[in-house]
Amino acid sequence: MNIREMKAEYSALKKKKTVLVGLINQKDVEGADIEADEKSLSDLKAKISRLERSIERAEDALEDEEDAKEVDDENEDGDDEKSKPKSKTFGIVSEVGSGLNPAEGIARKVIATSLVKRLGISDARKTAVDRLGIRNGDRLIKDLTSAGQPVVAQDYRGFIDLVRAEAVVRQFARIEYMPKGNLTEPRQITGSTGSWINEGAPIPTSQMSLDIINFLWKKLAVFTYSTKEYLMYANFDAAGKITEDLARQIALFEDEAFLNSAAETNGTPIGLAGSVLSTNTFGSTGVDFASVYENLLRAESYIRQNNIKGELVWVMSTQTKLFLRSLITSLGIRVFENEIQGGTLNGHKIFDTTLVPSNLPNTLATPTDTVSPIYLVAKDYAVVADAGSYEVQEIDQGSFVTGGGVQINTAQSDIIAWKCANRVDFKMTLDNAIACINADGWNLGNFAASIGNTQTPSTSVSGASGTKNSGS
Repeated sequence: MNIREMKAEYSALKKKKTVLVGLINQKDVEGADIEADEKSLSDLKAKISRLERSIERAEDALEDEEDAKEVDDENEDGDDEKSKPKSKTFGIVSEVGSGLNPAEGIARKVIATSLVKRLGISDARKTAVDRLGIRNGDRLIKDLTSAGQPVVAQDYRGFIDLVRAEAVVRQFARIEYMPKGNLTEPRQITGSTGSWINEGAPIPTSQMSLDIINFLWKKLAVFTYSTKEYLMYANFDAAGKITEDLARQIALFEDEAFLNSAAETNGTPIGLAGSVLSTNTFGSTGVDFASVYENLLRAESYIRQNNIKGELVWVMSTQTKLFLRSLITSLGIRVFENEIQGGTLNGHKIFDTTLVPSNLPNTLATPTDTVSPIYLVAKDYAVVADAGSYEVQEIDQGSFVTGGGVQINTAQSDIIAWKCANRVDFKMTLDNAIACINADGWNLGNFAASIGNTQTPSTSVSGASGTKNSGS
């Protein structure tokens, strides 16, 4: 296999790795088993590493051949070079640049530009080659040199991820797959009727009643793009971070709809907020322990009264969960503290997330934004219908239109685009399998639904000399 073939295979494996990472991240968010996928990823990484070493060895062999040829050519011109006046020399510190990752793109470009401005391309290269040899000199021109003193490269280290909300619905809902994009489940509405009758009297007829629940795909997608140069020279795995972000964000936007969508449309599924009946919804009656405890039990009574005996789960804002932990009785006892620390409330598991708002308006004449919905859900009747079409697709052909209305040709502009999409639906299959408390004041703060941390962008710049163009 020649270098070109190895590089083509390497590129294909990297794309395969990108797609697999996105799939693993999605499954991990959903709580699915990823052991087999992680093993496949490990094997793929090992194969990529072996191929990288093979490519490196092949390139080194070619460089050695080119170096030998250059030495022969330079020996022929040696007498001419000696007769020329010496160019101004610079103190090149090989320890600084020789071991750095070539992805140190910013420092390399700025410093190499400065050296070329001072000496010109030819003399800059000859100076480096004279000190370090042909191969290292050429590499050093692309990495770090110094003018009079060692240049300090900008040190990139680690990566600070976006702090995000937690997706919760798929953690408790029943997942049904609909490979054809739609799914129909029959549902029994009523049963046959039993009657007491006299001797010889005809038995009244009756029969059960049925209807159907229809699930139909709703498409959720995320699209982003980057330049090839950014992916090549970024000081971290930019492609991996981009695909990870797509997978995590699409999971959160899905969960936000499953929680807060008030109605089903052609493009959006209904959520818990729109699924709960008005007869199963009530406002809280106070913030003291007695009122809170009674309200929690009343929510459960709405479900149990309808003969729903399955496992229940609480879904609430993180602010509400913190309020319940802090609630103190008249005797100074935090009744819920220990149980909530263990993950339950009144014996039912809690799922809290910042995707549930805590700033909805109450019913006062002058409303205050202090209400947070608390849902109690019979989890067997919460269904996510998934078409199984989840994919992260890398695109380097064609064109697309940005949010600002600008059309970009990917191939012509050296742009790589990614699209992450899935087709899903959500429904509560029994109306009375969910209750809601509109809890007024049951929170430690009033916030809109939040997908991630709100961070003010940094405007600071590096003080490293390797980021400064002193030759300008």
